Amino acid sequence: MREVMALAAAVDGSSSFDSLRGMHQKLDDFYARGYLSTWCESVRPEWTLFLHEVFTKDIPTLLPSHHLKDSDQVGENAFAPTTTTTTTTTVSSKRVVDLGCGPSISNIISASAWSAHIVMCDVLTSNLAEIAKFRSASEDAFSWQHYFAFLSTFESSTSKVSRRGQEEDEGQEEEEERGENCNHLGTKVGPLLSPEDLEERTREAIQEICHCDISLPGCGLPERLVREGDLFEVGVASLVLDVVSTSEEMFRSALENVKGILKPHCGLLIIQGSLGESVYTVGSALFPVMNIDEQKLRQLFSEVGFEILKWQICQAQSQHYFGLLKVTGGTSKQMILKSRGGSRGEGDQ
Repeated sequence: MREVMALAAAVDGSSSFDSLRGMHQKLDDFYARGYLSTWCESVRPEWTLFLHEVFTKDIPTLLPSHHLKDSDQVGENAFAPTTTTTTTTTVSSKRVVDLGCGPSISNIISASAWSAHIVMCDVLTSNLAEIAKFRSASEDAFSWQHYFAFLSTFESSTSKVSRRGQEEDEGQEEEEERGENCNHLGTKVGPLLSPEDLEERTREAIQEICHCDISLPGCGLPERLVREGDLFEVGVASLVLDVVSTSEEMFRSALENVKGILKPHCGLLIIQGSLGESVYTVGSALFPVMNIDEQKLRQLFSEVGFEILKWQICQAQSQHYFGLLKVTGGTSKQMILKSRGGSRGEGDQ
């Protein structure tokens, strides 16, 4: 532990991706549980509601969904109904990737209202193990009930009709009318989904758990997930890019790798990061982050080829930015494939 903290304190702008990756890997056995206890014991309402609004209002407009056909469903169980307070758009077969997801599934609860195909990926084995525990409903999995309870007050079951493609009978319509509620914002919604409904929907939407490394072209994802012409519609990168970067050059490189796995001209990136910070904590360990101001950050997004569609600054103990970005240009084939069959950095696995 002390060794890791000393390494973190010694990191400066000359750090490499390899040194930052190695720093996190030294703490792999501890990291997941340390992160969960430090950052996930309570709901972070501002980011959670930002994600909810993006996945239930913005993305269904920008990337219209379609009704799932029987052939689109995976396995014996159909995915749980799409549920939003603002739209009856059904769950789409479009893909979402949570890049550097850590041990947390909180980013994808609202995402599962729009997508039934979510890929969770991270560089640390302990983080992926925690995601696997949630997906398998393991007894020792971290409890996300506080998140499901919070978000259940914002999601209604009115889209069950469009999901099944048939009308509700009169008795069920009466039941829905009696079940009318208001959420935390005072918005009137239909019968609310239970936290258990949201948990089931989220669990079933996780289609793959795999290793990634956004310092690499193609984000180090398995080649079958980032084939040319079959890239991701939506990426989520929460407190990731500024953690793997300690300089603007590193941030630009990582952001270009992320752009390379998103659909050209229309791919969307939902991003969270910090402004004016130099370290973050996991338990008692300190890790460096890139210290940048808002103006320079916006400039980097534009230079790499992203348009800012939605932007929010949250000031709590530290200043964070929330953004919805759109890929404005094409995606170079080289950005995806240049590492295939080539050499990797010393710290890569």
